[in-house]
Amino acid sequence: MFKVSLTECIIIGLVTIVCGFIIQYIVTTYGEEDVKDNNIFCRNKNKIWFYLTLFIIGILLHMLISYIDINNWQCEKICKADICNIVCTIPINNITNMLLTK
Repeated sequence: MFKVSLTECIIIGLVTIVCGFIIQYIVTTYGEEDVKDNNIFCRNKNKIWFYLTLFIIGILLHMLISYIDINNWQCEKICKADICNIVCTIPINNITNMLLTK
C-alpha cells in the first residue's frame, strides 16, 4: 500500500521553495542583465502563486519518488572467476533490474 507522510510532504515542499530562493539569489547576484530579465525566478519573485507552484511541485515529486520506491535502489557485486558484474535493482514495483558491467 502506498503511504506518504503529510509532514514529509510539507517539509519537501518547503525545501523546494528554499531551493527556489537560492536559485533566485544566484541569478540576481551573478547573472547578466538579459538573464535577469528573462529568468522565471527573477520575473516572479514577488508573486505568491510562483512559490505555491514550487511547493506543489515539491510535494508531487516527493509522492512520485515514494510511489516508485526509488530510494530503495540496491546494488550487489557478483563475481565468477575473474569477471565481476554489478547488478542493481531499482524496485519499481519489483520489476526492474539493471546490469552494470565494469
